[in-house]
Amino acid sequence: MKIFSITPLALGVGLVINGAAAAQPARPAAPATAPAASVTTPTFATATPGVCLLSRDGAIGGSKAGQEATIHMQQLANGISTELSTQRGAIGQGTDPSQSVQQRAQAVAQLEQLRGAQLQRTKLLAEQQIAGALGGAIVPVVAAAKCSVIFERGNSYGWNPAMDITPQVILELDKRLPLIQFSLAPPESVLR
Repeated sequence: MKIFSITPLALGVGLVINGAAAAQPARPAAPATAPAASVTTPTFATATPGVCLLSRDGAIGGSKAGQEATIHMQQLANGISTELSTQRGAIGQGTDPSQSVQQRAQAVAQLEQLRGAQLQRTKLLAEQQIAGALGGAIVPVVAAAKCSVIFERGNSYGWNPAMDITPQVILELDKRLPLIQFSLAPPESVLR
């Protein structure tokens, strides 16, 4: 499950967020000399009874809890980025004469690693909370749709929209987990 990923950047901690649906890879622009290709939407046969498609990432990202988690993780990352920027700015202005600039810089680098690990742990805990609710949300939808098999929608080239149970799973997930609450994982949860 991937809602968002956290990556350390040269100037702090950044957050890369995956949207509600799996993003399609960007296609290179056609050469200027190539004729424009006509785009046609394929027409699919009737839905196959018992065969269902689900976008797990789409269900999580489209749910209220998934959207809230993404926003809250961005806020945490922004707060940490501000904290680290302040700390970096104070490196050359240390008031403790027993600490060299190098020692203060090393302390900030260690803090940056710690905060990155805390964000990673927080992300994991939020994902686990949503995944727990998702498992229960799928059950009634599968029963109602009479699914014999569920395939990951993202692994398909195309499908009849009637086979996609993702919207129904989002609605059920919103009922089971209308909001998600979490805070930054404490330092002791990531120190070994």
